[in-house]
Amino acid sequence: MDGYLYACGGGRAIGKRIDKGQWQSFSQLIPDGYDEGNHTSFHDFDGWGENDIYAVGGLGDVWHFNGQDWRQIPFPSNFPTSAVCCGGDGNVYIATYNGIFMGRDNHWKNIGGIGTDLPIKDMVWYEDQVWCTNDYGLWTITNGQVRRADVPSEVSACAGNLSVGEGVLLLAGLYGAVFKENGEWQTIVHFSVMQTLIALEKSEGQGS
Repeated sequence: MDGYLYACGGGRAIGKRIDKGQWQSFSQLIPDGYDEGNHTSFHDFDGWGENDIYAVGGLGDVWHFNGQDWRQIPFPSNFPTSAVCCGGDGNVYIATYNGIFMGRDNHWKNIGGIGTDLPIKDMVWYEDQVWCTNDYGLWTITNGQVRRADVPSEVSACAGNLSVGEGVLLLAGLYGAVFKENGEWQTIVHFSVMQTLIALEKSEGQGS
């Protein structure tokens, strides 16, 4: 974001890497109020810039940073949150264990879930929609509608983590990695291919 690396973690910690070995903490700006029972760690954050950041974690623990102050956002769910995406449509998307919420500030709507017992791990904005993933698959959100992504099976097999940069969507997980650029999916590596190559290498070594 803004050309800098940001990171978050336990105790509502969040900061920005400003140089090699140097970090600027934003955590001291968050009001005290650690609640061990609420597991107040930030699991994810996103923003439209340093002056407009949403951070989520714990049991419906949602915060907004305006560049100077943090404000806890009234959120209509006390289920654990797992991911957040600040969309190009001006909406914030927050994944919880009981659905995905779309909105901003004090206005939120539950637009449904993905139908798995594993929570969403990553959410990003790409090609005018939200992309969501966990180890079970890949989903999109368009106009408030959550759908399983219409992608080839070899792409879906690489589900797990998402990242976007310079017009490229990267998807990587336990079974491989792929990326999408200019509307086309390209394979980086597939687990099945690597298994075949390793087996072939072992057989050639045994035969020599």
